[in-house]
Amino acid sequence: MSSRPRFSVGDAVSFKPSRHALSGTVGIVDYRGRERACFKGCDWSYDIWVERAPHSGEPCLYKHIPECDVEARYS
Repeated sequence: MSSRPRFSVGDAVSFKPSRHALSGTVGIVDYRGRERACFKGCDWSYDIWVERAPHSGEPCLYKHIPECDVEARYS
């Protein structure tokens, strides 16, 4: 079990919730624990703000993204 999350509020990250890879900023860090099967065995999840969602072009908050689906964004 990872005792600490890999990312913090404000970190720039990327993730792929569907066919579009997205970049955004961590807004909330949430502990879930491994017993939650829907989180792919990840202890942590994140709510991530995206400036322009592909479906609307508007800002969007993607909730409960498992840590194992999130990568650091370097740019």
